Amino acid sequence: MPLRWTEQHTGYGRHVAFTYSVRQLVIEHDRWRATVSIHNDTNLRIVTHRNFALLATSARSSGRPSLVLAATEFSPRLPRVLDILETWTGTCGGRGAPPKGTTLRLRFGTLSVLIAPNLRLTHVTRHALRW
Repeated sequence: MPLRWTEQHTGYGRHVAFTYSVRQLVIEHDRWRATVSIHNDTNLRIVTHRNFALLATSARSSGRPSLVLAATEFSPRLPRVLDILETWTGTCGGRGAPPKGTTLRLRFGTLSVLIAPNLRLTHVTRHALRW
């Protein structure tokens, strides 16, 4: 299903640091995949981590994901480092399908600063889809 989710994470001084987009989500058989992008609008090289996932939340789970479907495939390959002003666009996906009646969000992989690896950011979409 086509989606037009675009979200931004602001850093210090309200400057946009990262832009996250989800353009499509496909769930078929026992697999899922999403067409996504991440734009690094900082003046730092950013390390990417592969812990992307589709999060499914049921009405009874108090807002916490009741199912986490990890992304195991990336095309094209997710770069290890996202350079200054660089954008990665591709698909991520994996095995499993969320149960009907759940609310879906996408967790983007953790980003960390190359020169300060303890500074980490993980983004979960504010946009959600009722499945």
